[in-house]
Amino acid sequence: MNPPVINVVKNLGDQVIARAKKERRRFRRVRVSLAGRLYIPATQEEAVCTVEDISAGDATLLCELKNEPQGRAVIYLDGLGRFEGP
Repeated sequence: MNPPVINVVKNLGDQVIARAKKERRRFRRVRVSLAGRLYIPATQEEAVCTVEDISAGDATLLCELKNEPQGRAVIYLDGLGRFEGP
């Protein structure tokens, strides 16, 4: 490799390391757009939602709820099934 190529590779490596340091989560998140329904047993509230990103540990949901969610949540994702968590 000639020196300019080495610099490009080093810069790309530095960018990957910087992103890894910034992202301190245990599991890598994957951006998705999955339709589903959210149910909050404590308030018996249901809402249509969209999963924006997901990992082995949790997910980011976009929903419109009337109340602040409390306690556990149950989500039903089209094609994937039922999931429950805090």
